[in-house]
Amino acid sequence: MATMEQPLKSENDKKLYRSLRLDNGLKVLLIHDPDRNHGRIAQASLCESMASVSCSEEEEATDNELMEEEEEEEDTDALEFDKDLDEEQSHKMKDKGKSDAEKLAAAALSIRVGGFQDPEDLPGFSHFLEHMVFMGSEKYKSENEFDDFVTTHGGNSNAHTACEETVFVFDVLPKYFEGALDRFAQFFISPLLLKDSMERELRAVDSEFEMAVPSDSVRKEQILQSIVPPGHPVGKFMWGNSKSIYIANDPDGSILNQRLNEYRQKYYLANRMNLVLQSRHTLDELEEIVRKIFSAVPSGPEPPGLDYSHLPPPFDVPEYNKIYKVAPVKDLNEVELRWALPTLLAHYK
Repeated sequence: MATMEQPLKSENDKKLYRSLRLDNGLKVLLIHDPDRNHGRIAQASLCESMASVSCSEEEEATDNELMEEEEEEEDTDALEFDKDLDEEQSHKMKDKGKSDAEKLAAAALSIRVGGFQDPEDLPGFSHFLEHMVFMGSEKYKSENEFDDFVTTHGGNSNAHTACEETVFVFDVLPKYFEGALDRFAQFFISPLLLKDSMERELRAVDSEFEMAVPSDSVRKEQILQSIVPPGHPVGKFMWGNSKSIYIANDPDGSILNQRLNEYRQKYYLANRMNLVLQSRHTLDELEEIVRKIFSAVPSGPEPPGLDYSHLPPPFDVPEYNKIYKVAPVKDLNEVELRWALPTLLAHYK
């Protein structure tokens, strides 16, 4: 384990930070929050913190212009209060109109793989894999073991797949943080990816796609994707559905399942991950938890074919410099102006 450059912070920031790189290459930012996490700001702030960890690397920037995330956040289970909370504490929180979220610990993990890396014959494959890792692991075999644990102990979880990254987030009561992290880490250590689970999760992916079809924002993004040069990854169908994630002459799903396992082993590598933890735990406690749990995440060589510098800018085409009139689904009237900018990752700091 190596200590990385520590983040700069405001004098008014009472949180303590520590950046690490595990022996398997996993980059980690630990945050000790003495104020015990104000509200459900935790998950959102972790995603911002992850950007800091990710952009600290000296990696070649790619064209990522103005592409919003390729999916709306997935619906999550309703927040449930911890059954072990004493009656007085529960009553007190309800009286003040506060939720357990004000005291939650939180985690976020980003993997550098997304819709751009989808196989040409399986559009939406990254999104499908994001769903499948929730469906049990060698250590915790129940399909929804992680979600059940988190929601039972006052928290929530979510995930999304974007162009070049897949992000998983959750929060939970601090005393259950280590147990939740152990279940969470199994997504990336030994997920089952069973054939029996594939059909159900394909239906879930299909449902998300159908829900997005009437979205005005999604429809506008599809217009942009349709005008990029042929073969450019920006033009890929990254949502996926039951028609795109399909292999002919594979009645029992064996080939699809094999492809899924191969894809995970290729991209779900510790050296392609950034992890952020925020809790009232001390930094030493968080470091011990991370080292114990996440050191088992496998690492491997950087997959080929991830350099897009040879491709033309996706929106340097005549079709981009036009006015498009879109009949909205909702009852609205608006004007939207867009500029295509080069990536700013290299200038982040």
